[in-house]
This record gives sequence, structure tokens and C-alpha cells, in this order.
Amino acid sequence: MTDQHPPGPGDGNLGAGNPPPPSRDQGPAGTYQQGPYASAPWGGAQPPGYGPPGYRGAPPPRRKRSAGKIVLIILASFAGLFILFIGCTALLISASGDDEAPARSDREAVSAPLAQRPNNQTDSSSAMAGIGEEVRDGKFAFAVTSIETGYSRLGDNPYLARNAQGQYVLVRILVGNVSDRPQTFFSSNQKLIDAQGRTFNNDSMAELNLENNDGWVSEINPGNAIEATVVFDIPADARPAAIELHDSAFSGGVRVRLTE
Repeated sequence: MTDQHPPGPGDGNLGAGNPPPPSRDQGPAGTYQQGPYASAPWGGAQPPGYGPPGYRGAPPPRRKRSAGKIVLIILASFAGLFILFIGCTALLISASGDDEAPARSDREAVSAPLAQRPNNQTDSSSAMAGIGEEVRDGKFAFAVTSIETGYSRLGDNPYLARNAQGQYVLVRILVGNVSDRPQTFFSSNQKLIDAQGRTFNNDSMAELNLENNDGWVSEINPGNAIEATVVFDIPADARPAAIELHDSAFSGGVRVRLTE
């Protein structure tokens, strides 16, 4: 009688009379059936996906919008608002120029020679011009015609009337366009200098109470002229010494003496 032992991994065969171990593809009575994966290239069909029936897997993660794109969108929005603001401002300035008051009867006699008096022009290298003398800055020729001081209040309208912090000074100026293209005059570009050398800005809100005033904001075509009254609010004891006239906010300006 010989001892029998189960076949091990080193046995060359399973031994006589010992059937192979059962497998999941083995049918009854030792027969084998073709498995469901036999037709696949690796010996089996495509295995089913993981998860319960109908499971499609987790959705792909959402792409996050980069910080650079967000910054560009914000900058583009601000640029659009800025362009809209500039357009509205240009329309308001244009409308102001169309609503100019009718010309005064004596303006033609004074403003006509304003752009035709080069011999009377005073530049920065000569003595400061006085009232009634022509000066030029950029596209404009200026001539101060008069000055009034000591006003404590301007206007009767309860909503527009203004009370001076000190005293209002009114400087009347002829402004002529001596260039070949339109140029806009702004009262806010003009400065007043007192006897102590102090500089004062224009009070454009007080100017709204003046009648027949072509100043504040006014577009002047080539060869035309307007008469503007520029208002300043200075201390009650201050004495106006000169006015600095500007073609634009960035021009060098020219001064006219307001005292004798």
C-alpha cells in the first residue's frame, strides 16, 4: 500500500485519477463551458463597469475660471463706464455751447479788432499788460475790460443764490479765438492773484447767477469772440492784483494787471 498526498505546486501533473480543481467555468459532471470573456483579446469580454447598474461614474470636476480672466473682465467693465462718462460729458459741453446768450450790441465794435491787433500784444518777456490791453495764450486772445469788487451775495434764486465767504470779485474779459479751429473756454481755468501773491480759483457756481454771461463753458469758433464774466471769492480785506488767463488747463497762462 502506498501513501497518497495531494498534489503540490511542484507536481508535474495532477496525478492519475485526480480531476482538476473546479472552476467557475466548469459545468456539471466535469465538463467546461465557454466563459463570458473568452472572446476578448485577453481571453475575456469587456468587463462590466464598476458600481451599481446605471452608474455612469462621477462627473468631471468643473474648470475653475482663472484669476487673470476675472481681472480682465473687471477692467473691461470699468473701461466701458469711463467711455460712457466721457461721452456724456462731451454732450453736456456741446449743449452748453449751443445755448449761448445773444451777442451784446456793443460786442462787435470791441471784439472785431481783438484778433487783429498783433502790435498791441503783450508777451511774457515784456511788462505785464493792464486793463484794456490784449494778451494771448494758446488759441485765445484776451482783453480785460473791467473789474468789480465787494459783492457779498450773487443771485436772487433761493436755490442758486450764493453768499460769498469773503467778497466776490467780478472780472469781465473779452475772449477771441485766433486759431483755425474751435476751442472751448472754461472759467475754471482762470486764476486770480491778490496783492499778497495768493492764488484763488474761480467760483463757477456763483457765475450761474449772472445774466447774459457767455463764460463758464463756451466753445468759440475761429474768428469769433465772447464776453465772459469770471467770478472769484476772496477774503473781504484782500486786494486783487492780477488775473492769470489760460487757453486750457495745461497752458502756461498769461497775467494781466488789475491795478493802476
